[in-house]
Formats: sequence, C-alpha cells, structure tokens
Amino acid sequence: RRFLTFVHCFQIYSRPISTTKMLARSSFASESTSCLKIDACVSPIVDIGVNLAHKSFQASLPEIIHRAFESNVTAMVITGSTVKCSSDAISLTRDFPEPCQLYCTVGTHPHYSKECVGDWVNITRSLLQHPRCVAVGETGLDFFRNLSPPQVQEAVFEAHLRLAVETGKPVFCHERDAHERFLAIVDRFPDLPPERICVHCFTGGRRELEEYVRRGFYVGFTGCICDAKRGTKLRELVPLVPLERTMVETDAPYMMPTGGRGRNEPAYLPAVLRTLAACHGVGEEA
Repeated sequence: RRFLTFVHCFQIYSRPISTTKMLARSSFASESTSCLKIDACVSPIVDIGVNLAHKSFQASLPEIIHRAFESNVTAMVITGSTVKCSSDAISLTRDFPEPCQLYCTVGTHPHYSKECVGDWVNITRSLLQHPRCVAVGETGLDFFRNLSPPQVQEAVFEAHLRLAVETGKPVFCHERDAHERFLAIVDRFPDLPPERICVHCFTGGRRELEEYVRRGFYVGFTGCICDAKRGTKLRELVPLVPLERTMVETDAPYMMPTGGRGRNEPAYLPAVLRTLAACHGVGEEA
C-alpha cells in the first residue's frame, strides 16, 4: 500500500485489533537485542512516529527494520527532530527501500528550537518537498523541560504551521505542559484544517484530550499506555478518542511498552495497538 500523505497513514488505525494475544515481558540483554515476545498483528500496520535516525539504532538498522516487518509493521514514518535529523531521515527512506515502506517528517522538536537560526526556514521548506516527506514536524511546545526558551519555541512552532499551510502537509505535533499556548498559536491559522493536525505521544489529562477531540485532531498513543502504573489514568481516557482519530506509534527508542528500561523499537508496536483495542472493547478484524 502506498501512503501518499500522512493522513493516508492515519486511516489504517481505525481497524479493530486483536485483544486475544497480549504482551509478554522479559528482561533486555542489550540495546540491540529484541527480547519482548509480541505476536505479529493480523493486519498490516504503520508506525506513525519512530526516531529511526537516533544514534542507538545505527548499528543494527537492517535487523530492526526486519523485526518490524515480521511484526507486520509494513510502513514507518521516521520523525524529523532537527534540520540535520530530518535530512538523515530522508536519507534513510532512500537507503532502506524494503521490506518496510519508509516515510518521514521534516521539522524541529521544541527542545531544539533555539538551534533554528539563519536560513533554517528555507532549508526546512526545501526538505519538505521530498516525495517521502509526509508531514511537517515534529514541532510544538514543551514547557515541561523548557530546553529552549518558551518565546523561541512559540516562534518556531508558528513558522512550522506557516509551512504546513503553504505546503498543504499535515502537522506532527508535540505538546507538553503548554496546552493553552499551543491552541492559541494553532488558532492563528484558520486555513489549517483540524484533520491535518496530529498531537503525538499524548500523555496529558482529560481536559486537554477532550479539547483535542472536540476540535477534530488526531491523537497518537505510545507504549506509555501499556505501563501498569504510569498508563492507568491514560487508559481510562483512551475511549474518549474515536477510533478513526486514534493513531498508534512507538516513538522508539523511547516509550517502552513495558514501562521498563531498554530500547524500544517498531517491532513492539502491536503491544500498543492491542492495549488500545482492549480500552475500546473491540475485537480482532478478519
């Protein structure tokens, strides 16, 4: 299946997922060893957010991609978190044409907003033209860590949204402890349809989620919902998001579905889907 836009990638997640085969846990022997025993999904699925350009993956990319394919993760969207990372992500889509289809986003994570200097907007605009780039981002606001000054984050986020309107591409968004300012900036762009906004790796509260759903945004969930303790409240909120607006991602190498230490990878995506299915009370699709 060819995904012409990021929104096309979204559609696959409205499929019900099997709840009969669940996650088994084992300890990690090393970062490069796959130790979680997770059955493959019955239908092809897409990891809409994986940091495949991360340094922890570089020594074993062919194996990681192969394990993902064996789990029926047939396509992945590589997250661009800086200008350089976005360029690297584009290179990966060329270097690994099979067995999985690789796509990418182009943008700068709010943590690195302070690095957006010089001609970064034009460079980003140019990278966005690549045929394997399906979305603008990762972009947004993170006032939890504030690794870049808030006012700089806001300016860079606004520039990304301007590029999204200009290119017609969806936006892959990050928001943490910045809900009100995030929405205030989004509201400056009435020409950006809500169905082209995905708030990825959601870990917030009911009020934030209800507003995103009310506006018609897509919402992405990661392995955080699988964690016995950390994911308890989040699992209670999952049914608030309609299945047709629910996105699934690993955010690997982060967000291990066990909540434990170790490197996450796309092959573990079925654990997230099955947890979401259990929260929605849906069964396996033929």
